[in-house]
Amino acid sequence: MRSIRPAVSSAVLWAVSLAVLATGCAVGPDYKRPGTVDVTRFKEAAGWVPAAPADALERGSWWVLFGDEQLNTLAAQVEVSNQNVAAAVAAYAQARALVQAQRAALFPTVSLDSSGKRIGSSSNSTDVNGNGGGGSRVGSNYQLGMGASWEPDVW
Repeated sequence: MRSIRPAVSSAVLWAVSLAVLATGCAVGPDYKRPGTVDVTRFKEAAGWVPAAPADALERGSWWVLFGDEQLNTLAAQVEVSNQNVAAAVAAYAQARALVQAQRAALFPTVSLDSSGKRIGSSSNSTDVNGNGGGGSRVGSNYQLGMGASWEPDVW
């Protein structure tokens, strides 16, 4: 049995590929870059000035700016006698410290130990022949120890 296969001439194939390549290279209208305004003239327009941070200035009682005598009185009372806020802040700090201590147990522990000794001895005794052996010995002893432990929390 004979297979049916359309025959495409090489001339048609060349014409189609040339048309595809030609359309891929086509560009649109001439691109014109938009112009920009000179921004240097806007630098200090309308009273704008460069920023000058004043973090070192004393802030003081900012609520005095409102000019409300009752607000001033209430702020002074809160500033002096509100121990509940101080107690809440302390309880929060304590809770955070407890959580950090509990989380520390989840991680490995590494320890490093070091020590040094200077040892000296002197001898004023005589030996068997009667010679004086008077002399001294000095030595140093250094130790370095390192350890690690970790207990995984299975549950």
